[in-house]
Amino acid sequence: QLIENYMNRHRLTWRDPKVSLLDLQYHDIRPDKGVYYRLVANDHVDRITDDETIEQAKHVPPQTTRARLRGEFIRQANLKGKDYRVDWVYLKLNDPERETILCKDPFQSHDERVERLIRSF
Repeated sequence: QLIENYMNRHRLTWRDPKVSLLDLQYHDIRPDKGVYYRLVANDHVDRITDDETIEQAKHVPPQTTRARLRGEFIRQANLKGKDYRVDWVYLKLNDPERETILCKDPFQSHDERVERLIRSF
């Protein structure tokens, strides 16, 4: 609705670069740049959570998803000073002797392969 109102006010179409820019600016996560934060500041957004919950979620992964596996792997690797790589689906110690572990199921919160790798640090 925000974008459509902007388009109507300025007589723009979906193909106009200004519309694309507004879409990008809405999703800009910088509080001083993102349109979302301006809307919040002017009480134009109904929030479903608070800043404290968001801050906690940055450091405590959901315990029922592979994010728990990834978070625990990263935490343990950092504690032990291990060099590693991770993305959405794989975990890897940067060691040619170690396998890459694929974690394809986003709802799998435990995996014996990951737990075994962590124990081997």
